[in-house]
Amino acid sequence: QISFSDVMDLILSKGYAVDIERCDEGVLAKAGHSWHISDDVTSAVHGLLCLLIKGEKIDPKNINF
Repeated sequence: QISFSDVMDLILSKGYAVDIERCDEGVLAKAGHSWHISDDVTSAVHGLLCLLIKGEKIDPKNINF
């Protein structure tokens, strides 16, 4: 299982600042123009990573956990 800190470190190492805030729908994680809302902070940041990969902001070939 990949930890919250592993995912945060990966996003930060690619030059993205991550904003995390609580909202009415749950937890919002933002980086650049990408954002994801989920029930908890770990899921929100994991979803954000997935969006950054799908948007080709982070190359999945360069991810080593």
